[in-house]
Amino acid sequence: MKSQNNTNDEINVSYLILIILKKKWTVVFFVTVALALMFVYQKNLPPQYTIIKTEIRPITVREEVKYNIYNSLIKSIKDFYNFDNTDFKSNEFKQNNYGENKNIETGFIDLSVTRIYNIDKGFLFNLIYDKLKDIQFLESLLKEFNYIEKKNYATILEYNKAIRNLASQITLTRQEVNDEIFINFRTLDIKKWIEFLKFVEKQTNLEIQKNLAELSTDYITYLKKISKYSIEDIELQMTMAVDEELAYLEKKLMTISSSSNKFILRIQDAFNSSPISKADEFHAAKIIFRSSNLEKEKRNSMSQMLFVTGLLGAIFGIFFVLLSNTNKNHKQ
Repeated sequence: MKSQNNTNDEINVSYLILIILKKKWTVVFFVTVALALMFVYQKNLPPQYTIIKTEIRPITVREEVKYNIYNSLIKSIKDFYNFDNTDFKSNEFKQNNYGENKNIETGFIDLSVTRIYNIDKGFLFNLIYDKLKDIQFLESLLKEFNYIEKKNYATILEYNKAIRNLASQITLTRQEVNDEIFINFRTLDIKKWIEFLKFVEKQTNLEIQKNLAELSTDYITYLKKISKYSIEDIELQMTMAVDEELAYLEKKLMTISSSSNKFILRIQDAFNSSPISKADEFHAAKIIFRSSNLEKEKRNSMSQMLFVTGLLGAIFGIFFVLLSNTNKNHKQ
């Protein structure tokens, strides 16, 4: 009985193979149609994007030395002109006339109101990171660079929406371990993106330099105002002072007036000789666009897709042939 079943199975398999061979052109037809459809599909796929990852590198140790010198210079100027410790008169006189806790303040310098005196690599690196995280700043750069043309949009609203969408695709990743920053973007036009990165580096550093320069100018303005107010206060006290107190205030006025002017001039001179003042040389960080990491979006290869499609077409063709033959036998 078992032998008879084996014989029948062999006959059935041989019979199926004969049917398939007899209708081989039908199977070939299905395979050809499937391959043609897959080929058309592959040709009509959108272009393959490239993911570009570019490092943003902080200033070097050698460059940071210039800021260390500047910071030290500012601190030494501040310490030299620390008028709070100037003893114009004995402490006994001050206590008798102004009270133990009401000592006359002779200094006006407060560097704590600004970071202009303490600039280092980390501070500059954070500035450029914060700047590039600002979506509005990125939008302004995209517009200025003319990354997408305004004339291609019917209205200004559509153009701004396209700019905003493009800016949102620019992402920053920061690795806290090594304190590395990378700027990432997905693009079809690698050359255009690299040119834009060059533009971003230049404009971002210019913007940060401008901000620091304004910070320094604001600080100088602050010093001048405090000096002016201090002198006005002393002059007011002098209108009510007599004898020894008047002599003390006159000496104080002379010292504050001359020393504050020198202090302000030296702070200004220190800034003018610092890297911050040179817009053409200053940079908070550099975008290393020449060594960007390029990675194509992953897709199945054309050969793999055609092989799988051809195989499926053959299976479907064989199934169709066998099904047609079965229907034909039933009709007979």
